[in-house]
This record gives sequence, structure tokens and C-alpha cells, in this order.
Amino acid sequence: KADPFKDAELGYRKRLGMLFLNPSMRTRISTQIAAKNLGMDAIVFNVGQDGWTLEMKIPYAALRFPDKEEQVWGLN
Repeated sequence: KADPFKDAELGYRKRLGMLFLNPSMRTRISTQIAAKNLGMDAIVFNVGQDGWTLEMKIPYAALRFPDKEEQVWGLN
């Protein structure tokens, strides 16, 4: 993952947890509707035998970047 502050702290103590997961909500459409009701803008939600994936929109304005002219990022 990208680390704009290059301090290995991006995402530290932050996690996305599933508030719900039952068989009736495992379809892409019903999960997107439920996510919108919770204020999330889910784009793709897939559940498979190996686990689940979620892609969502995050407003660019919500992302934090160092206030420097030259930015050196790290990758974790």
C-alpha cells in the first residue's frame, strides 16, 4: 500500500470491518444498497471461497498528504 508520509503508520490501528455478512446479502446489488444505507459508496463487493473483497470510493479530499513541495512516499 502507498505510504505518503513514509512512516509506516498509514492504516495503523485502522481497519475496515464488516458490519453484516449473511447469505441473503452476498449478492453484489443487495450489498451495495446496504452499504449506501450505511453511508459507504461501495463499488464492488465480492464474496468467494477464499474470502471477500470490497472496493469503494474515497473522496480525494479525505486523503492526507504531507504539506511539502517534494513528496517522497514509501510502499508497505
